[in-house]
Amino acid sequence: MRRVPENPQIGNLERDNTLNTVAVASEPLWEIEEELEMLLDSLDTCEEQHREELSLRIETYVGKLASKVDSIAGVLKSLEAVQENAKNEIDRLRAREKAAERAMNRLEGYLLEVLRKRPDQKLKGKFTTFGIRTSEALVIVDQSLVPAEWKRVTTTVDILKPPIKAALKQGIEVPGTAILVHEHLKKS
Repeated sequence: MRRVPENPQIGNLERDNTLNTVAVASEPLWEIEEELEMLLDSLDTCEEQHREELSLRIETYVGKLASKVDSIAGVLKSLEAVQENAKNEIDRLRAREKAAERAMNRLEGYLLEVLRKRPDQKLKGKFTTFGIRTSEALVIVDQSLVPAEWKRVTTTVDILKPPIKAALKQGIEVPGTAILVHEHLKKS
């Protein structure tokens, strides 16, 4: 390192011709730009004897600015890579989730088949008991056959499922409807 002579227009500076990237990284971009602008503004008023020093400082700050910009570009590139890796990981995890969901559905379907063949429809383990639980869902087979009393007319046709389901359960025939019974695996 060499010491640059004091000059009120330039100030003191310890300068190394090779840029220290750690120093550049810790110096904010706005500070580097401000200092460079000040140095460039002082070119016209600088005494001839200090022009070489001023030119060296300007060269240093231009190098710092370029290095800082490159460092920022490197950080941005790194963040883009993190983002792309995260996206790929999300895609991988979604595929894994779908595969696990399909495997679970297959296993539950297999268990339901086994349970249907058992007289008590139960499968007991040490800590778990599987059984069949049923649920119902109203299926509108043909909307046009459902009588007007079971419809609510809006801008679209909305069939009132809960009262139709209740009517069907009471034995009232509602044309165009049926109760579909689903089986689900019950774990207790």
